Amino acid sequence: MAPAVTLGLTLAPRIAQVFRASLLETATQEHVRAAWLKEISLRHLRWRHISANSLGPVSSVIGLELGGLLGGAVITESLFNWPGVGTVTVQAIEYKDYPVVVAAVVAIAALFIAINTAVDLVNRRLDPRTAVSL
Repeated sequence: MAPAVTLGLTLAPRIAQVFRASLLETATQEHVRAAWLKEISLRHLRWRHISANSLGPVSSVIGLELGGLLGGAVITESLFNWPGVGTVTVQAIEYKDYPVVVAAVVAIAALFIAINTAVDLVNRRLDPRTAVSL
């Protein structure tokens, strides 16, 4: 539990900061003012028009920060003596077991690529304008 909380606490402030900035920026856009003038409920305005349109930058930051989180997991696992890829990597480095080090680095890189691909798909779903037409 403590390693997960530690990793989450390092990530949460950055995400909250970006989400807040995105909310403030979206709240001043034309479509939000138009929706407000149509006298829709404040709850609907906040959730449907402001929050939903503010999630794009948040998902991008989450994707980028998860890469750093993977690096931080190596340190966190070592500190809390929690078995995982980070612990295996650190032990392999200590014992100079280079094939295991390479395998761990490739696994972490593949996970990072998969996370960024998933974030791109989520961004495409959140904002169809970001889809590149071929």
